[in-house]
Amino acid sequence: MLDIHAHCFMVGKCIEEIRDMIVVESGLNYETNEIVLEESKQENVYFSAGLHPTEVVKLSELEIEKTIKQIKNLCENSKCIGVGEIGLDYYWHKDKKEIDKQKHYFRKLLELAESIKKPVIIHSRDAELDCLEIMESYNIKAVMHSFMPKKDWKIALNKALDLGYYISIPAIIVKNKRLKKIARDTPLEKMFTETDSPFLDPEGNRNNRPYKVKYAIEEIAKIKGLDFEEVESQIDKNFNELLNLN
Repeated sequence: MLDIHAHCFMVGKCIEEIRDMIVVESGLNYETNEIVLEESKQENVYFSAGLHPTEVVKLSELEIEKTIKQIKNLCENSKCIGVGEIGLDYYWHKDKKEIDKQKHYFRKLLELAESIKKPVIIHSRDAELDCLEIMESYNIKAVMHSFMPKKDWKIALNKALDLGYYISIPAIIVKNKRLKKIARDTPLEKMFTETDSPFLDPEGNRNNRPYKVKYAIEEIAKIKGLDFEEVESQIDKNFNELLNLN
């Protein structure tokens, strides 16, 4: 099994529970980028180094530039799959100045990813179309993390797929009708599974864990009329393609 997006550092001993699967730990800022680097010393754990859009709003220009430099350095590590999570967040931030600041540094981070030829892990909460409009100017591979647009979801999904991006389906799909439609309309070859641990718990306890990614795989298999193993195998192939291991 593959969980391409988790934050195990937010949950005590979560990383120690990982067995017989691959997990990508995603950094949010300077401090957590260092934590996920350390966690990646475990054999089946990878990481992405990022700067979450809500962090961009909070931090000073000096702190942001320091983090961008750190991300570039961390991307040289063999266990780092890419830059993320990065993007835009209009759920928590609606002020124009805050949005403009997010967009400015989102572009800088996309420029970095393009220059070092690394994939990006994208946070696009309530900002999917704006994210995609910015991203289409860059030659990048992208994973749209927990992609579940509330408005114009078909338009956003088709644009993301037209740009060649991957759609990451969280385990909470078992409770979300819109996610089931997104999974239905997304080719398995362009799909990943995730938990976003400790968030989006499919069991409703806000205590998510990477092993619960099985719920996403089971639901996708049901929607596609496939076996669990067929979905699991294709997602593994997608991961190899993302990392140019094929």
